[in-house]
Amino acid sequence: RRNTEMIFAYLRPTTRDLMLNNGPIGYTETNTRGQGLTSPTQEFIDAFPMSNGNSITNDPNYSDSAPYLNRDPRLARSIFLNGTQWLRRAIETFEGGLDKPNVPNQNQTRTGYYSKKYMNFSFQTSFEYSLQHVNFQIFRYADVLLMRAEALNEANTVPPAEVVNILIQIRSRAGISATPNNYGIPANMTQEQARILIQNERRIELFMEEQRYWDVRRWKLAETLFNKPLHGMRITQTAPNTFNYERIQVDNIQFVPRMYMYPIPIAEVL
Repeated sequence: RRNTEMIFAYLRPTTRDLMLNNGPIGYTETNTRGQGLTSPTQEFIDAFPMSNGNSITNDPNYSDSAPYLNRDPRLARSIFLNGTQWLRRAIETFEGGLDKPNVPNQNQTRTGYYSKKYMNFSFQTSFEYSLQHVNFQIFRYADVLLMRAEALNEANTVPPAEVVNILIQIRSRAGISATPNNYGIPANMTQEQARILIQNERRIELFMEEQRYWDVRRWKLAETLFNKPLHGMRITQTAPNTFNYERIQVDNIQFVPRMYMYPIPIAEVL
């Protein structure tokens, strides 16, 4: 509630609801038993760059056998990954693990991931979820910076220096390293390169802040991005602390152009 980056938020009373709704399912006590209602997709996980700012498709250090190693620190802050320390143990989203037991008719992650956004990091060593001020961001300073970067980029055929400076502010704050390649920001970026970077920064920085749904529509990218299979990760334990990672399809979504438009409510017509 006292976050200095918050500009406008929906203030709520102290609650455990978000933790219990989204938290991992493998805990048994009343104030720890998560419902796992949010399963972040593999597409979203892949959107996080490496810790040097490079995308995973453009960095030789990325490994399919250790996909969470040396990644953007925001990934571990936003997502429960297999092995994440939480409530005094490691999260187990491997097949048959405590948090993915594959028991019929039980809620569990469909993708191998749970959402961690908005949760207090003190829960790593806590015995239970305590009552918290979980206030939902409507807009905050990082959003304003990214709005400005997007507007400047679209208004100029060559991205002005301020666009780069804003991306550096966002990535530096997140913990991405400056070296060896300037936070992963290409030198002499084209407008299209800057557009892709800005859109991706909005996707990962503003996760669970109800921006992506509208961003993709206003960019007119929904019929591409929201019209394809969704994937997750099947994680198999092969030995203690050794895992095999396999990308699998978990769902299929469709979007047609008419879905860009919303009906006018009959009450407004009347």
